[in-house]
Amino acid sequence: MTVLILLLLAVPAFALTLYPLFRPKPQATAVRSARDEEVADLHSRRDATYEALNDLKLEYQSGGLSEQDYRDLEGKYKDRAFALMKRLDSVATPKVVEDEIEKQVLRLRKVKKETSDAGAPGGTEDEIEKQIMRLRKVKTEGGGASVCPSCKAATRPGDRFCPGCGADLLPLPLACPSCKAEYQKGDRFCSKCGTRLAKV
Repeated sequence: MTVLILLLLAVPAFALTLYPLFRPKPQATAVRSARDEEVADLHSRRDATYEALNDLKLEYQSGGLSEQDYRDLEGKYKDRAFALMKRLDSVATPKVVEDEIEKQVLRLRKVKKETSDAGAPGGTEDEIEKQIMRLRKVKTEGGGASVCPSCKAATRPGDRFCPGCGADLLPLPLACPSCKAEYQKGDRFCSKCGTRLAKV
């Protein structure tokens, strides 16, 4: 009787132990992981290039490089960083931008629902739809701006990050912590609910 109980306990335990070795692996994971590996590799190479630029600047400031050598090497590293960022944008941005837009659309629709439940006038709905159209326009045009808001460097259509300073050219809009209404940089109070806003 004891042997029978031990067998009843051992067989399921043995089967559970071996199950992971024999179950089929999903194909989507392999495709996704290859893309993720490429993105991770591009991030690593970009970071190494930024680090090399910083090391180059320190070397120049300490007097180890002439100005001509510094400018030549800096140009090469910046070209490499730009090419890596462009490749990274082409690999990672479409999904990232879509996810970012969808998050904002969901947030705006949530605000719409909350304000419609509270009996707010129809102007909020129009404002939300304008925001959604603006976000979708950015997606179809490829994003980017003509001048970086941080460093004022020229950018090209389709750029996701500034080639001069690396700033995000499509920042998320600021939202009030109380009512989730969008506000602009420099606003001190929410125009919808009057909540004091953090300095940005």
